[in-house]
Amino acid sequence: FYYLLGLAPSPLGRLDFLYIEPDDVTGFYLIDAVIAGDWETWFAALKQLILPAITLALFTLAPIARMTRAAMLSALSSDFIRTARAAGLSDHKVTYGYAFRNALLPIITTLGMVFSFSLGANVLVENPGSDSKSTSISHTLYVLKENPVTLIAFALFGFYVLSAIFGQYLVPFDPLASDSENVLQPPNLKHWFGTDALGRDVFSRVISATRLDLLIAVSAVAISFVVGSILGSAAGYWGGKLDIILS
Repeated sequence: FYYLLGLAPSPLGRLDFLYIEPDDVTGFYLIDAVIAGDWETWFAALKQLILPAITLALFTLAPIARMTRAAMLSALSSDFIRTARAAGLSDHKVTYGYAFRNALLPIITTLGMVFSFSLGANVLVENPGSDSKSTSISHTLYVLKENPVTLIAFALFGFYVLSAIFGQYLVPFDPLASDSENVLQPPNLKHWFGTDALGRDVFSRVISATRLDLLIAVSAVAISFVVGSILGSAAGYWGGKLDIILS
């Protein structure tokens, strides 16, 4: 797009070398350029985002479109939609005022999952274009430095993994030990998350359970990948009823 077609700006980072970075207020060039009133820099920063944004959008388009279609079909076949149409409401009011609003819950849930995937994919999509950051480790560190949201997401994931590995050795209480004198305590300095109905420290139980949660999550992804790949391959190769069921 840049070298052959000339449709994209030079891939030299967040700004072309012809422009000066705006004063660092929020760390986001688009917002900082607006604060500084530098619309030329704002437009240059926007052009640098177009191709990465389109790349990530293509990745997220399919699940959101399929979920929106399924949720809308389910909502449009509901009794309250037939009642609204029988009452004489316009198609626009029925579709967007009633059906779409009721279909938003699964769509928003899908958006949350897609957003988390996009944060990880952003590390692969963005390329600073500098030889000093050419290795995978230095490039990852560069992206984390330039993207505070991605850095926070990676920090939380790292904390979760460390809790799963070392959590049971660091918790202040035995997660299985009950204490009848401290039943259903609210969060306090001694019990950060309070206690349950048996007097067990909730914080210790949450940290200790991360290992099991992580194992379950990894197992679920592995099983879904293996089974999904086998079924998808079989449906694509043989077709027939299996393909109809899966689709």
